[in-house]
Amino acid sequence: MIHTKHTRTTMRSILFIALLALAASCTQRQKPAAPQPEAASPEPAQAAPDTVPDRPNAEFPSPLTGKISPTGKSGLTLAVEQPVVRIDSTEFVETILRNEGDDTLTVGQPYYLERFRDGKWMRIDLSHDAEGRIIAFDAIGYYIHPGKELRLKRGLWKSVYRYTPGRYRVVMPHPARPGQEEPEWLAAEFRLE
Repeated sequence: MIHTKHTRTTMRSILFIALLALAASCTQRQKPAAPQPEAASPEPAQAAPDTVPDRPNAEFPSPLTGKISPTGKSGLTLAVEQPVVRIDSTEFVETILRNEGDDTLTVGQPYYLERFRDGKWMRIDLSHDAEGRIIAFDAIGYYIHPGKELRLKRGLWKSVYRYTPGRYRVVMPHPARPGQEEPEWLAAEFRLE
């Protein structure tokens, strides 16, 4: 590029304007930011039965159709550590993900809880905690090498949903493999008593 006196003057003007804009933004009085709610804890606190929000247990039909199994095509299996759990004894259900395939697999943290009621699976609405904050998952990927397993505690969020005895399941997506359009869905059942 050929530098002329005109080009240098234009560049100096642009630089000067940029510096002025930067200085102006630094000297403007900053408005205090509105307090942001803290991220929902991955480990929900123990809740007394009377702290469940004044809303009915929110459920909706499971959007999953077709065969949902504990074993995926990739060799990933999902199980629960304890198939029978006392409602008042825990805040978590521990899941075990095993790679029984030949390739290293990647899994994430998202999961859903569903309850079997009236002959069908119902998704438990755990989108918000008792204070109305959004329940979110960390965007973490875990590698599971062939023959290895990964254990993850899955919060029941008792402060959001009042559990009663019955059949439940942990449902989680496993990312689509090359050539697949949709993720696989794995599920592991447990009973609450």
